[in-house]
Amino acid sequence: MQNLINCNYEHELAYCFHNIDNRGLLIDREKKEHVRTQVQKELDDKCSFLSNLWNMQVYVGRDNEPDDKTKSINLNSSKALPEQLKALGYDIPKVRKRNEETDEYEMKDSIGELALVKTLADPNRWPNPQAGDGIKALLECKEIITFRNRYINARLHRDIYYSAHNVAATVTGRRGSKKNIFGFGGNDQNFPSRGRLADLWKECVIARPGRIFLFVDQKSAEDWPVQALSNNSVALDEMRRGVNRHYKFASEIFNIPVDTLKAIRTNKSGLYTPEQQLDAEMKYYMGKKGRHANNYGMQPPRFSESLAAEGGFTVPVDSCKHILNVIDRLDPNVKRVFHKYVQEELSKPTHMLRTPLGRERQFLGLRSGEKNYATFNEAYSYIPQSTVGDNTGLAVRYLEALYSYVVQDGHDSIVQEFPDMESEVRRVYTSTDEAFNRDITFHNGVVVHIPIEGAFGYDWKHKVTFENYNEDEMIKAYRECKEKYGTQQVSEVSVGNC
Repeated sequence: MQNLINCNYEHELAYCFHNIDNRGLLIDREKKEHVRTQVQKELDDKCSFLSNLWNMQVYVGRDNEPDDKTKSINLNSSKALPEQLKALGYDIPKVRKRNEETDEYEMKDSIGELALVKTLADPNRWPNPQAGDGIKALLECKEIITFRNRYINARLHRDIYYSAHNVAATVTGRRGSKKNIFGFGGNDQNFPSRGRLADLWKECVIARPGRIFLFVDQKSAEDWPVQALSNNSVALDEMRRGVNRHYKFASEIFNIPVDTLKAIRTNKSGLYTPEQQLDAEMKYYMGKKGRHANNYGMQPPRFSESLAAEGGFTVPVDSCKHILNVIDRLDPNVKRVFHKYVQEELSKPTHMLRTPLGRERQFLGLRSGEKNYATFNEAYSYIPQSTVGDNTGLAVRYLEALYSYVVQDGHDSIVQEFPDMESEVRRVYTSTDEAFNRDITFHNGVVVHIPIEGAFGYDWKHKVTFENYNEDEMIKAYRECKEKYGTQQVSEVSVGNC
């Protein structure tokens, strides 16, 4: 195994991220205020929907408290809301919480995301078949409130969204980020990625005048380490040939030919309705999420909850079991080779896992006679997540030694912002290709080289992508992006340094 991860690497990376922190991301002030208005309207509409559904006034915050308090629900009241939901007929599950005084875990009432997701995922907990819409709307309200507080209400300095990164924030080596010591900005690694709220925010994050963004992702990032550890030569060969394995899984799960699913999802012929496209997108999503769940040992009940939380729809536990069984049949080495290897390593006296890049972690939480799902699930994800995160970190360190263009790290991706010139595009192409040009050798001798893909944009929403990372496609995408979006006007902003 390579030993690339050491104290020198961590110290150098900390210095790199100190400089990245000082650059920040430029926010379009006028667009942000427009989003604030839209978000408030959406929150008001959701509260109005819940008020009609539950036949009582639903509001957010004490400032909006109605005169008649007897028939009202404050969505910000973490103490009163569980009892009010129970009074409406919902069976809200208890969740494990740590008692700060005794340091022991207890089962307590909660209206946190986990409890609500468990409720949404199980129709038996609803007072009637339509009551699930209420929990879904409640989750959406909480998402909107969190989005507003974290991003729309984030303090900016000269229209710059700053972050403070910590290179030792996680046990996997992935960086963590939060608002800086002066209270500006926030976590730039967990910007919302899907849905309407995500698009609203992405349009606010803009390149500085005269510059352009290059977004680079590792393709099928964590699946490379999983299949290498599984010694799955067939899967690795498919990935090297650029085969999209999500289609393969979705095809088997729903008994639909791959070509048909692709044709409906892309709808290049224009023959399919939006409803058919949405159905195809859902099937593809199930193939993707099912693969991820199987890789990390997720059980059907937890998978059902995950789909409810991320996708916003209810999938019965039996259906989730079927999805995982199909993927296990297609990818048997994941459990029989990869998971078995992790279990054997954790059973040794050292309880140690070591990544191919040299990072180590001990797992001391195994209990004799128990299934230890939580510990094993965390262990299954450790090597893939750590390997991909360190692959990104090594790339950032390499690029920062050449120039000061990196503005964001997304664990398996980076964003660079550089002068909007074709000569600079070619320079950045070469350096970024070299930064991720790394053979990773696993304990079983399997060697992988994680490929990258990219996109150009003048904001985080409107992008022109290129899947194959080569200079010709990159220049083609750059010229297309410049032609489509380069002349768009942005509102007047105060520009920070980059």
